[in-house]
Amino acid sequence: MAARRTRLQGLLAKLARSHGESQGGPPRDPWQAILYENVAYLCSDEARQRAFETLRSSTGLEASVIAMAPDELLLAATGHGKMAAQRTAKLRQCAQLFASVGDPRQLVRLPLAKARAALKRFPGIGDPGADRLLLFAGAEPLLALESNGLRTLLRLGYGREHANYAATYRSVQQAAAAQVPGTAKARVQLYFVARTHGQQVCRARPLCEVCAVAADCPFAQRP
Repeated sequence: MAARRTRLQGLLAKLARSHGESQGGPPRDPWQAILYENVAYLCSDEARQRAFETLRSSTGLEASVIAMAPDELLLAATGHGKMAAQRTAKLRQCAQLFASVGDPRQLVRLPLAKARAALKRFPGIGDPGADRLLLFAGAEPLLALESNGLRTLLRLGYGREHANYAATYRSVQQAAAAQVPGTAKARVQLYFVARTHGQQVCRARPLCEVCAVAADCPFAQRP
């Protein structure tokens, strides 16, 4: 007999039907995902993807090329101004860490604690980012979330919000993990479904009136 579907699985299925197949998001390759994270900041998926593809066309995403590239070449991807210069510096830092710490595509194969510690040395990669890199690489079937997905699950009643973001993340992660199969496929799907819903509907100012799961959402049903 098939296992009974959990509440969270049911909600995710409804959201997947509502939004269709999720597109976009970071690459599955750990090294490319780190560059994708650092090439742009606080922008749409479309703008980040354009910046990433510009970096790809000019450097081949090769760490040795990025390390030695003239600023003008990297600025073609990161843009111009103070923030662009900071992003260019971060791309060079990524390339330097590739040489000194190791290729992230190999780092994800280390024992979990060592892999997390090594990945978190790269700029822009904290616990959530390290979890995502490990999950997407197929190294560890962790339950990974970014900020939009975290907000979605929190409002659906999983975990508790704390003043500290890391504590909130751990709380939601632990609560949701018990309701989702421990396979990479199921958890990658959760990542994208929750992320898409958080971007499109469950925003900072949520659109509860068009939400497919509002009837079963504690946040939407508040008096």
